Amino acid sequence: IIAIGQAHYERFKTLDTVAAAKYELAQDTLSRGGHVTVHAQTLEFAASRKIYEAHKDHFTVVGEAAASDLVISSVTQTKDGLIVEITWKGQDCTLKAPLYGVQHGGNIALAFACAAELGLAPEDIIIALSRCPQITHRLEVKPYPEDGLLIDDAFNSNPKGFAAALELLPVLKREGGRTILITPGMVELGEAHDAEHTKIGELAAKTCTIVLAVAAERIPTFVSAYRAGAPEGQILTFAHFKDAEAWLGANRKPGDVVLIENDLPDLYERIPQL
Repeated sequence: IIAIGQAHYERFKTLDTVAAAKYELAQDTLSRGGHVTVHAQTLEFAASRKIYEAHKDHFTVVGEAAASDLVISSVTQTKDGLIVEITWKGQDCTLKAPLYGVQHGGNIALAFACAAELGLAPEDIIIALSRCPQITHRLEVKPYPEDGLLIDDAFNSNPKGFAAALELLPVLKREGGRTILITPGMVELGEAHDAEHTKIGELAAKTCTIVLAVAAERIPTFVSAYRAGAPEGQILTFAHFKDAEAWLGANRKPGDVVLIENDLPDLYERIPQL
């Protein structure tokens, strides 16, 4: 279990409920005599903590605290991927994977822990991770013509993943090139919608030269936060994703890095035309 976050917050209403729902997986696994590997962050809630306290011997906890079974010392994003420094059973290991987004640092460490618990040798896990393929449409970095890059994060988005995608832009930025964000924002955040979009807008103001906002009327706090934080930045609004893509096709320049962040709401919130 990798995280308790605000994805699907609209339905679950509270993070405590999200934790309880996710830890149904742990309960089922434990009832079958299985073993559970979790990130320490998921144990910050009463429901998950109660299950953990009752079954500690059947848990592997991955986190930054020294008390964790697998300790994450650092996560570094480079142009070539992630470098994760860990300590496992007294052994220091360096994990490298051609993946993007610092949130995957914890995922890589969790994958290592799961594989190790299944009996694989650390050196074999390290080799396997170094060959890990990118995940389609989830912070997938692809070459664009004329020394450009496309960061395809179309199948996201939650606040943590969106932030990680924005933080990747300065890492991959080309000299003299622009950083362009295409997004309709996030969905299923419920009461957290406006606040989370304000935070993302503030971060976009620090990392994006141009923002192409799709269906901007549903993310007004994002738009206002970007404008306030980047008075010299450019934000354009479009009714549909295809319109933003058409603008990009006509205006993209050599060396631009383009981030597509979540193309879901354009389909998610319009009336189907049959």
